[in-house]
Amino acid sequence: MQALKIYSFEKKAAILCAINCALMGNYLLFVCTTFWPDERLQQKVSLITLLSKLDIEHASFIGLSIRNGLQTLKIITIIDILVVMIFLEVIQFICAKKINNCRKLFSLSKTTQKLHTQMLVLLLIQAACPALFLHLPCLAALVLLCTGTPTTPSITLTIAALVLLFPLLSPIIIITFIKEYRYFILVKLKLRDSTSAVGVSVPQSVQMVRESPLGR
Repeated sequence: MQALKIYSFEKKAAILCAINCALMGNYLLFVCTTFWPDERLQQKVSLITLLSKLDIEHASFIGLSIRNGLQTLKIITIIDILVVMIFLEVIQFICAKKINNCRKLFSLSKTTQKLHTQMLVLLLIQAACPALFLHLPCLAALVLLCTGTPTTPSITLTIAALVLLFPLLSPIIIITFIKEYRYFILVKLKLRDSTSAVGVSVPQSVQMVRESPLGR
């Protein structure tokens, strides 16, 4: 992040958009090369659906089978996605640590310290959400699959439920901690008048110095 300070706002936005596009492209490559169902997987799934009485003929699904071994490309993409997940968690930890150091080193006003504390707590919870609901379930599924560990339906349903809860809990957490977002949602739902102003506190960290009579 220190290297981005030398660029203008437009270049920073372009760099961040490029990074996000690269991450999404990396995930799409992972899904298409590793979890895209081939004919052998579809045959195995059809046998399982007959035994479990599940109807997925008219549904989309992705999956991975290691019964016949894993291709080199699939192994590379699995390692790649694991490295990316760990890298994202490390970045969030570093950002939270820098915010905490900023709170301790600089003599800020109480209002500014309160805002920084709120930002720190929000960042920590936002970092915990993908780790708990996305990264850990995905890691557990890959470890169970690659090691051939037998699983039960309860384990499978727990992993699936954790992944499905992430899109719901992430915006709820943001709305809970940022009152401007709560105000926006209430206005859109017509539960609050849009003309009522939102109280915004401006931190007063800089003290004004009176001009000396000698300097006139």
